[in-house]
Amino acid sequence: MSLDENKDLVRRAVAADSPEEMDKYYARDYVGHASEGSEQGDYTLADVKKEWFEVIKSGFPDVTIRLESIVAEGDLVASRVVVTGTHTREYLGVPATGKTLRTSAVSIDRIVRGKIVESWGEGGKGFHEQLTGIRAPKLSDISIPESAKK
Repeated sequence: MSLDENKDLVRRAVAADSPEEMDKYYARDYVGHASEGSEQGDYTLADVKKEWFEVIKSGFPDVTIRLESIVAEGDLVASRVVVTGTHTREYLGVPATGKTLRTSAVSIDRIVRGKIVESWGEGGKGFHEQLTGIRAPKLSDISIPESAKK
């Protein structure tokens, strides 16, 4: 794939609005690497789907991701996004506050045969940390009630 095709793939992945759509852009054996010092460690595509479509959207139904910049070199694409959402429902045990929160993140994605196979990410203060002063729990420790998924 060309550099422009790789960047377009990442643009579409950032804009994906369903778990099924994400499957178009990520390899089944995708692995992500959390930032240094994060308790998350490595994560899978299933983890990404859970975090985005169940955890974050449960408390911030209007959440949006805006792609700010994107650069490609070889099989790598670096991007910077800004994530904004209004805390209108309970989020990881924190009652709705009505606050609009914003965070940013940088990701480097490796692309093989038209799919994102690996990512390295660095982010600012996440929504949970902005609300409580502490980092969010590990994804594996989170359970989302069915009522919050609607």
